[in-house]
Amino acid sequence: VFSWTASNEAHLSNYVMVVATTSNFAYSKNDYTIGKSTTSLNLTSNWDGGSTLGALADGTVYYWTIYASDLAGHPASAAAANYPAARNFIYDAQVPATAVFSSPTAGSTLRHGNPAISATVGDYGLSGVDSSKINMKIQQGASAYTPVVHTSVYSAVTGSYTVTYTPATALADGAYTVKIEAQDALGNAMTPATCAFNVDKTSPTITDTDNDGESDEYEKNAPTDWLDAADNSGANMLWPVNGQVINAATLAETAITVKANEIRISIDDPYQNYSGAYNSDVDRNASTVTISGVAGTWIFGANGLPYAKANIANDTALGVYATYDTYDCQIPVPLATDGSDDGTYTVTVAAKDGAGNKATIARSFVYDTTLPTVSTVTAPAAVGTGSSFILAIDATDTNGISGDGDAVKVYYIDANGAPADNGNLTADIAVAGRYNLQDSIGADAPAGSYYYYFSVMDKAGNIAYCPAGANFDKSKAMPLTITDTSGPRVVIGNDIGTAGNSFNPAQANSYIKTLVDMNLAGAPVTNFNYASSPRVDEIPTIYSWTNNKLQATIQDEAIGALFQYKASTSATWISLTTAETVTNTVWEANWDTTGLSKTIYDIRVKAWDVLHNTTTPTSVLSAGWVQVKLAAALAPVAVIDTAKNNTVVVAGQRIRKQAVLCADLSTTVNVDFASVKFQYKAAGGAWTDIATDSDPTANTPTNVTFTFDYADLVEYIQEQDTVGNDVVIDTTQIKAVEFNCTTDNAYDRSMKFYGSSWTVTVPLVPATYDYQFDISFADGSSESFEDMDQQDDGGADSRIIIAPFTAVWNVTGLSDGYYEVRAVATDSRGISDSAPAAFALVVDNSAPTSVSILSPAENERINTAAGVSLYAQVVDTSTPTSDTENAYVYFMYSLDGGYIWTRIGLEDTTDEDWFDTWGAMPWVNDTSCLIKAVVVDEAGNLTESAVRNIILDATNPEILDYTVNASSSAEIDLNMGTVYNWSVTTLDSDIEKLTITIDVGIPSDNYSWSPSNELYSHTGSGTLADPYKFSGTMMVNISVSEDNQQETLTATLMDKSGRTDAVAKKINFKDVTPNPASLRSVDGLQARSGDIVTTSDKFIRVVCDLPVDDDGVLYYQYRPVAGAWETWAQDTSPNNNDLAVFPPDGITLSDGNYELRILCIDDDGNADPSPATVTIAVDSSKPSVKPAS
Repeated sequence: VFSWTASNEAHLSNYVMVVATTSNFAYSKNDYTIGKSTTSLNLTSNWDGGSTLGALADGTVYYWTIYASDLAGHPASAAAANYPAARNFIYDAQVPATAVFSSPTAGSTLRHGNPAISATVGDYGLSGVDSSKINMKIQQGASAYTPVVHTSVYSAVTGSYTVTYTPATALADGAYTVKIEAQDALGNAMTPATCAFNVDKTSPTITDTDNDGESDEYEKNAPTDWLDAADNSGANMLWPVNGQVINAATLAETAITVKANEIRISIDDPYQNYSGAYNSDVDRNASTVTISGVAGTWIFGANGLPYAKANIANDTALGVYATYDTYDCQIPVPLATDGSDDGTYTVTVAAKDGAGNKATIARSFVYDTTLPTVSTVTAPAAVGTGSSFILAIDATDTNGISGDGDAVKVYYIDANGAPADNGNLTADIAVAGRYNLQDSIGADAPAGSYYYYFSVMDKAGNIAYCPAGANFDKSKAMPLTITDTSGPRVVIGNDIGTAGNSFNPAQANSYIKTLVDMNLAGAPVTNFNYASSPRVDEIPTIYSWTNNKLQATIQDEAIGALFQYKASTSATWISLTTAETVTNTVWEANWDTTGLSKTIYDIRVKAWDVLHNTTTPTSVLSAGWVQVKLAAALAPVAVIDTAKNNTVVVAGQRIRKQAVLCADLSTTVNVDFASVKFQYKAAGGAWTDIATDSDPTANTPTNVTFTFDYADLVEYIQEQDTVGNDVVIDTTQIKAVEFNCTTDNAYDRSMKFYGSSWTVTVPLVPATYDYQFDISFADGSSESFEDMDQQDDGGADSRIIIAPFTAVWNVTGLSDGYYEVRAVATDSRGISDSAPAAFALVVDNSAPTSVSILSPAENERINTAAGVSLYAQVVDTSTPTSDTENAYVYFMYSLDGGYIWTRIGLEDTTDEDWFDTWGAMPWVNDTSCLIKAVVVDEAGNLTESAVRNIILDATNPEILDYTVNASSSAEIDLNMGTVYNWSVTTLDSDIEKLTITIDVGIPSDNYSWSPSNELYSHTGSGTLADPYKFSGTMMVNISVSEDNQQETLTATLMDKSGRTDAVAKKINFKDVTPNPASLRSVDGLQARSGDIVTTSDKFIRVVCDLPVDDDGVLYYQYRPVAGAWETWAQDTSPNNNDLAVFPPDGITLSDGNYELRILCIDDDGNADPSPATVTIAVDSSKPSVKPAS
């Protein structure tokens, strides 16, 4: 950074800095022109731009100076004589030499974590090393570098620093890198230097935490041991389990190694710090294995002496935790199998890693080839089928009997020497060395001669047999005679025997059935099939009936069987007549339950064979014993059919007049229907009969009364409009009503008029009927209607369905409220449904309390072109209905005083906010119209509103005259800034407001209106001589930026229905306001009117200040003080900050004062009457300056 003292020159223009490689600034040099407000400069090595010196060079001496220039152009030349005294500097860009590490040795491995780290840092250039910028950092593995607190000692002899650091806390095992960073006094950064080393303080290990013969490193299938042939670890199994008892077969196990007597060793050199990911690996050659025992001692040492390691797998990496070294050590002599080499053998491993860390681990195993000793204590010679017996033996071994569940077993052989069965004996906790089994012979086992023997296995896997050699050899086994003492097997329901068993019938017709031979929907009910563990909630239900069938499956050897039953609380069994069916092994009995109490009963079946062996089930858990729950006689069931007449018969539906109820018989099991009684009850009341249908045939008719109420006619009319078109009907008089059955014309009837309704009663047999009401009016017109109180067939007709059991529920005499209905079925035995399902309906014969029109208001004028939104309010205080249950609202209109009504739009079903839109209307003349609203609740009851009169406005208002400044012309000239009068007249009386709108030429904010440009009141009487008049004043405010502008002012007259008439005028507004301009600056110096600016006899820049651009022309003018104005430049496209150079080319100014100004004439010819002036002074004296630093 270069700096200097400020010059005291009053007319200072700028500074100039000069840099060269010679003190007299000869030859190449760089010049920098600097603003007069700056007294310092920062240059980079590239000189910040064009240069004749080239880039800065290390060690070069550079000279520099500074001089000032005033507004008069002094100094007159750039000669060296004009420069102040020079100063110099030397450039240094050389980086310090890269640091050199003296310790530790790069790549070395240390057995301790406190290395003495040392390095030399020096800068042999110009400025020297900055000791405060020496940094030492250390990194473990791939982690981030961490700064350390080091020591730096300077040597004046070498001009360098010795940087040292010793960790106070030992480093963890891992790979490390040390880095040194440094800078010289000028900030030049040294290339960082690094040194890598390793720390390994951890000894190698061999671990087998769960002692299963697999090292932790190779653990594959915990907790299996190394002898498990199913283990998936294969050849990775290592030495025997510590303390393991093994035999010769185990040491020859080919799943372990391919040679006998071979033991696999694995040494683990772990990573102590996972992020460091370093260890020095196992040194296999320096590690030794010693195996010693009864048969001898063998050492597997360095260089394979005296015995060599085999099957070597070096540096096996598993995951990111350690490396492993594996090899095999084969005992060089075969171990005897006669017991002479039996005993304990020790395996000792002395392991060493590459860093010299050591570890010793020892383990042992027991070699055992001696068989266990076995003697029989208890063994029967004969047993009966179905009986149990005890087997007991004594077994001992020097190293113990195996703890495996199959260690002590009994094997059975049949007369042909084939295996028959086997079992495991378990240790007797009371007698040491004794093993017991309580066994039994199945009831289905064939009688005859059998044999059995025992086997015992010790911990080493040696197996002994008792009697000796009786391994599936019946000649050496012990005999066993089996006699038949069991009765036939019995099962109520399907048997669950196993394949190959002589008793495995799996009969599908072995069960309990209830209601056999009764009129049921489908086959008799199957209540029970045998399960192995019946639960209380599985107890089947049977019904009081003369014939309930019991069936059982009994083993084929049975010659007799007997079904018995009893109340579960009784001890006395009652026998039933039992016989074998044509299906072999299936026996059955019929059980009449009509006179029995309704409770839980036990049922069992007994059976016997020719030897008089009898099977009698002993409990409910026996296969031949079941429990049943006896229920009352099964009644037929009928429910109200909601699929028929489903517009009315819907849960919670509101109904009026009547409901046709049909019975659904499909949900019952008992289909013996003699009659169905229909009933109803009010909430909290008793059941009341509606009717009883005692004839289930399809030919019995049901009398149905159909009603057409005159009061509902308006609703019938609006219901016909299914496509949204208006329907016009003369509702003054109905001449006749016909019941028209479109399904079968045989049921057509003329309806009779009583009071205000037309009715007819029609007998209908069970079927589906579509029908309609044909209405004839007094004026000769006619119309067909659907019955609004029945379901729609989806077309133009109504539909009613009559079922075999049907009743008509007349509700006209009932109070409004909630009711339940039900159907009670009775069969031919007189048994009725005791808990028939009830169905809820709501009786609603009351119309909504009132409906009133909220909008439009009485006598409101409606624009026929725009239409109108209609709103209504409904009040319904009847119980249990309210306005939230109203189905819909619609609106109607009449143009003849209420004689003929036409519906408006479609009904509104949105509830609460009743609304409709009456769109554009076809009328061309203003007319009065009546409207009314109709509300219909969910039951079909309706209420009409009071009639309201409105005016349909089909014609627009008319502007009589529209004047501005007393002129009715379509185009007028006006000046900006002048107030003008305006007025609009009309003869229409229903005017809502008058609005004057403007075009987009002049912003609306530039207008001033009085009282407003939107008026709601007027004067005048409405006659041609004195029309209605809207009036006020208007002015366009003066704006310098506005040019002459043509604007359109539109007067819009709107009547109370929203119809409008509009008249437009074109107004030519004239701009009469000049646009001033002034001098902003002279040669960059701010200039104000009256200022005196000093300059030299040279060109200067004059900048224009034009706050508002109104186009036109700028004239740049000057004069000597009190002289005449002369124009030296003009600007025909003026903009703010435009400039001109003064004086004109070719004119030399004498020392003295001159006035300058800018004259603006805008594009509308308006000239600035008094432009601002600025005075300049010409000065030729020279300034002085000297460098500061």
